[in-house]
Amino acid sequence: MEKLLCPSLLNLSMDYLKDEIMRLDVSGADILHIDVMDGHYVPNFGMSFQDIETIRKNTSLKLDVHMMMYRSEERRVG
Repeated sequence: MEKLLCPSLLNLSMDYLKDEIMRLDVSGADILHIDVMDGHYVPNFGMSFQDIETIRKNTSLKLDVHMMMYRSEERRVG
């Protein structure tokens, strides 16, 4: 069974997000895990769609997005 390295990005420094993503891109990670929380479905906030756009622009790794939000079909990226 193949094992994949899929680090969570929830605790990255948002002040240095681009730099953090670029480091992970060359680290050997296979997939990047992103938590999107709206503050309603769960009481926390995760990464914003703007953060996800920054991530996508700075890596070609696959993204695993865990969406914890109401009415996610009404929200758009880009």
